[in-house]
Amino acid sequence: MKDRTEKHLADVRAKISDHQRIEKVLAATAAQCSGKDVPEGPVLEALASELHPAIHFATPGSAKGECA
Repeated sequence: MKDRTEKHLADVRAKISDHQRIEKVLAATAAQCSGKDVPEGPVLEALASELHPAIHFATPGSAKGECA
């Protein structure tokens, strides 16, 4: 039972760490947003690159500061 509990605790701690990293990215990205409606932009790009570095959105015309 202890091994199972320790494994679950490790999983929870890993998820907390991931959520803290996501929160930092979102906070930094939100600070750059103008509030304009843009279907793709810095928020999606930042999340994608942070969570999955191999993924990059093609965002022609989306300038820094434009995000939904």
